[in-house]
Amino acid sequence: MELDPVTDAAVLDSCFVTADSLEALRVGDYQRFLESRMQRLISLERAFMMVKGVVPYASDVPEVSAIDVEDSVPLSEAVSVTDLPEWEAHGH
Repeated sequence: MELDPVTDAAVLDSCFVTADSLEALRVGDYQRFLESRMQRLISLERAFMMVKGVVPYASDVPEVSAIDVEDSVPLSEAVSVTDLPEWEAHGH
């Protein structure tokens, strides 16, 4: 699909895809595409944090958060699956 240059730039910008990311995608370098886009998102997040007066994290290298690591850090030890209504306990 080809778009006019103005629309193309607007679409890419709205998806936070840089010129480097797009080039990587076009040549099939998916790892570079993801890394380039991730860096763009990290820089946007840092800028947002600064505007809001939040001290950005020290590293630009993403790490797995406790919420993403099942069984490493429970969300709450006070609640078990047996405490949930049946529809929630089965993921509905």
